[in-house]
Amino acid sequence: MGGRKLDRVSQTQLDPVPVAQISRKDEAERRIRAAVRTVMSPGVWLAIGVQLPTGMLLYWVIGMLLAEEPQQGQVRAFTLLLALLFLAYLYLMSGASRSFALGAATVSVQEAARRGREVFNAFLWFAIKVFLLGMVSSSVLLYVLGSVVRLAGVTSQGEAQALLVSVIKGIALITPFALVYWLPVIFVRNDFRVIPTVGWALKIIGHQLFRSGFLAFLVFTPLLVLWLMPSGTPFILILMVTLLGQLMAWTAYVYCVENLAKNPRWLTP
Repeated sequence: MGGRKLDRVSQTQLDPVPVAQISRKDEAERRIRAAVRTVMSPGVWLAIGVQLPTGMLLYWVIGMLLAEEPQQGQVRAFTLLLALLFLAYLYLMSGASRSFALGAATVSVQEAARRGREVFNAFLWFAIKVFLLGMVSSSVLLYVLGSVVRLAGVTSQGEAQALLVSVIKGIALITPFALVYWLPVIFVRNDFRVIPTVGWALKIIGHQLFRSGFLAFLVFTPLLVLWLMPSGTPFILILMVTLLGQLMAWTAYVYCVENLAKNPRWLTP
């Protein structure tokens, strides 16, 4: 009788688990693991700690430039500080990103600094190329929009501005989602060319677009919350949502890096 009971237990243990159930379990574990790796990485926290004051300082500098009588001395000083903070952020961000791409479970400050030394110059030049390409693309887009406005017979300046704002908002929504796929390709391949890496990212987006709900949630939720906040929202609340949004963005990056590691065929010709 004991043998029959053992046979039943053994048979239960040997019964195959449905593939769909395994897939869902693996996916849930991958998502949790990405969040835990992000939160447990001091290098990520330092990068965010540099990024947040950089964004606030950029806001102040723009406000000073738009003032009726900007004080040139303060503008130059804050602009220099802004540039230094931005370079420090790029250094830490590139170092932490490369560390995750190389398979680090978590990233220490020392690891982010060490890897930053390896990739910062290439990533900075990459960022400059993307910025210049973006400026050229914006000029072409404005020209095309101007032609569309004329062909549509829009003569009101208000209507033209509304159309332009709508297009800019659309681009601003698409860009973070595209970066979620683009940056992992760059750092996993250690390839800082613009056009080839864009091609790889678009290829992956084409394959994974209908399974990217988790990434969409991580990217768009903080943006939606910030957009829905009424004017006069306490600064500390805005700061907390922004911090959470950055942690979610890093979680999306770590998640994508792990997916690339498990699917190397996505990066093969």
